[in-house]
Amino acid sequence: MPGYTCGSCLIAYSNNCVGCNRHSCKRCQSGLYLYILSQQSVYSNGSYVLEQCFTACPDGTYPQSQQHWECISCSTNCRLCTSSSICQVCNTGYNLINGYCTINCPAGTYVNAYGSCSNCPTFCQSCTSTNCTSCQNNGSNYLYMNVTVGIVNCVASCPSNYYVDASGWCQHCPSTCTACTAYNSCTQCISNYTLSSGMCTNTNSTVCTTNCQLCTNGNCLQCNLPYLLLVNPNTASSECVSVCPSGYFAGIYTCNKCNSSCTACTNTINNCIQCQPGLFLFGYSCVNICPVGYFASTTSQFCQPCPNNCLNCYNTATCVTCQIGYFIYNGQCYTTCPIATYLSSTVGQCYPCV
Repeated sequence: MPGYTCGSCLIAYSNNCVGCNRHSCKRCQSGLYLYILSQQSVYSNGSYVLEQCFTACPDGTYPQSQQHWECISCSTNCRLCTSSSICQVCNTGYNLINGYCTINCPAGTYVNAYGSCSNCPTFCQSCTSTNCTSCQNNGSNYLYMNVTVGIVNCVASCPSNYYVDASGWCQHCPSTCTACTAYNSCTQCISNYTLSSGMCTNTNSTVCTTNCQLCTNGNCLQCNLPYLLLVNPNTASSECVSVCPSGYFAGIYTCNKCNSSCTACTNTINNCIQCQPGLFLFGYSCVNICPVGYFASTTSQFCQPCPNNCLNCYNTATCVTCQIGYFIYNGQCYTTCPIATYLSSTVGQCYPCV
């Protein structure tokens, strides 16, 4: 082969080369892929290895065998790909959108459990999975939780007997109101109730329970501040509480139920701080699979970060797969193999010298 002198190759692992120069392999035996080491060379047995032959292409590359058996680089920040324009898995800290890797998912998408960007529901500006957290400014401007299915959507107007609060959420009017502009400002009442100073009252109603301001048939409809109204969704009975129970968060006047994946949340139904059994907390979302670069801790029920430069791991100290440009040894990722170890050309791992 002109320009290459295979008989005088001095590089390590040259047995797999069928074309090379003094320090670099240029073509591999059939069935092996040529990989050009990027940004660094590996010093081994007295020479610098610039290219090596692998049975499978390392992370960050894909096999190209139509003309030459080579490992071609994926797009920037991509770990696994099928071509330079179709990424499948990104490096830690990046998210997949339309075949490319980006640090932040664009508006209208969210980071799913696999570290990719998925589309939010219609009219959402931002979301966590199926639940909108903010709305696009296109006429569907209000957040509304459909209590029947437990999903937050963006709507152009709130349903009847709902009002818009200061955060842009559709909130339910008191049960004695058929219309209101705020929780304590009814504009229309149900039958047998009379509107007075923004409140719907029934002169024939029974005496309310402790801390209840308004009630009917033994059920509280509105509590004395600072108590919160808690309604049992199974029996429709209600009571006034000072602290919302597990699975609920404190609204302005009521205890509101958290997302069904949460056992505890704060401020909104989607801000989970504790998850149901079998799910793991990642940010404020409960997921069944932690993203790339994290592992599911059964002890804390959190998605915990892997060691530095690690893509997949068992725990905070034991890496399984490193980012491109790093090599694994004893569960840690290195840019070059430690002293008294060598780099395996077939698996991209460091092994102790013998």
